[in-house]
Amino acid sequence: MKLLKIIYHSGFFFILMFLAVSSPGFSGDSQTVIGHSEVEILSPKPEEILPAEEEVKITYQIAHGLQDNGDHVHVYLDGENAGTAKKSPRSLGKLSPGKHTVVLKVSNREHEPLNIEASVQFEVSSAPHR
Repeated sequence: MKLLKIIYHSGFFFILMFLAVSSPGFSGDSQTVIGHSEVEILSPKPEEILPAEEEVKITYQIAHGLQDNGDHVHVYLDGENAGTAKKSPRSLGKLSPGKHTVVLKVSNREHEPLNIEASVQFEVSSAPHR
């Protein structure tokens, strides 16, 4: 989808063309779309069991929406605020054994939530990985 914008400045017309692709399959770390922001968690996968001794990293893709100015995500781990992220992957550190839930909530530059989110539940094994 293409967006065409015409700007008048000092007696001249400038034509700017922006190309934005809005599709379910994102490409790259992030992209800009004409519509609303989108976020997708790529890993860990739902119900995946991760080794106890390894750092947990959440990998995601975000499409920054021009309509809502989605700029970054707020990260929640097991219901607790774990900060923000603009780049993927985002480390969650070494987590205790058991089930965990991560929620990513898209926010704008003013940190206002946009009611766009993705979540995943996974488990950290109690046994060391062999």
